[in-house]
Amino acid sequence: PFYQASLSSFTTFSLFFTYYFYYTIFLNYHHYLIFFFFFLMIRRPPRSTLSSSSAASDVYKRQPFSSLPIKVGPINIFRVPVGHYGMVFVGNDPFLVSSEDGGLFAVNNPAFRYMGSIKIGETYINHSTIHIIRVPKGSYGCVKQNNVPALLPPGVHVFKTDDFVLTKFASLSDESVTFETITRFFVPKGNIGLAWRDSQPIFFQERGVYLVDSPMFRYVKSVPLETPKIILGSRKIITVKEGMVGVSHHKGQLKILPPGRHVIEDEEHIFDEFLSTQQKSLNLTKDSNPRELLMVCESRELVRIG
Repeated sequence: PFYQASLSSFTTFSLFFTYYFYYTIFLNYHHYLIFFFFFLMIRRPPRSTLSSSSAASDVYKRQPFSSLPIKVGPINIFRVPVGHYGMVFVGNDPFLVSSEDGGLFAVNNPAFRYMGSIKIGETYINHSTIHIIRVPKGSYGCVKQNNVPALLPPGVHVFKTDDFVLTKFASLSDESVTFETITRFFVPKGNIGLAWRDSQPIFFQERGVYLVDSPMFRYVKSVPLETPKIILGSRKIITVKEGMVGVSHHKGQLKILPPGRHVIEDEEHIFDEFLSTQQKSLNLTKDSNPRELLMVCESRELVRIG
């Protein structure tokens, strides 16, 4: 019938037109088609053959932050927490890395090593030859550098040396502290400091802080300056109050000390005691024989005795 014949003719025409269209496209654009099919044949290399440049990026994407630090070949990825120092090495040289708000770091160096982190506020931070000491307020640090002792005042101190030791922290309120050959002491106002230097007695009468570096020095104590009798070795300070006299002997001779302060340097000058001026008599000998007992009595006239 006519309908079937017409449909068959239309189908034949459509197929012919389609084939002609694609043939025309192939003739004019065949070089583009060849490039397209060649591009489809390129495959991504397997993960086991990643190049060094893309390996770190790929590993970083596949691992969570909790697995940091990451080291892939010469590439190191690490994070320094907020308020911390990152302790690293570049070769044999130590460094401290910090970031105010925390940070992620990437270093492309085969000689780089990340050793961990430590809080910035620690009193003592030691990373190889790097030493950071934070001496608290009201204290000082006792340290030794190259076997030489030192006292560090309050504050932050940085050292870079192989030979360094932090021994202890001491309080500034202590009257005296001795560390190795160093002695630090404080003489309060109205006091006098007593010490030995080279086996000789020495007095410190001025108020203040003293720092002496000598193995032959030894601090004893401080006493009020008004103390009636201050004796250290051969040195003496005798304070005689009003209404009193001091009794002493110098090379066997009686010496009476009037009211006031007396500094005695001679070791042969020996102080005995204090006596009131209201006393009526004074024994001049300790002989127990009453007949040989000598006395000084108050009199308006000169009296010869013996």
